Amino acid sequence: MAESGDAGPVPAAAIATAKQQLKDAQDELAAARPSLAAMPQNGNKAILAVARGRVAGAAYPVSSAEMNLTAATAGIAYGDLATAP
Repeated sequence: MAESGDAGPVPAAAIATAKQQLKDAQDELAAARPSLAAMPQNGNKAILAVARGRVAGAAYPVSSAEMNLTAATAGIAYGDLATAP
């Protein structure tokens, strides 16, 4: 595992885990989008808000997983991110 401040090699398992997290998050987002797209945009405002919230809620883990994959690929350990300048 990379040392603090070291962009050294990262175990393949860390990268594989990050890739799987990204795939899972993208699958969740892909599942949330069709229900929103199928709703009439001038329909029930409460149901529409819930569907929009579901899509927004699914988008955050995608962003987080992308960050984790980038960090793992760069050799940055998770703990290093908390102390980064």
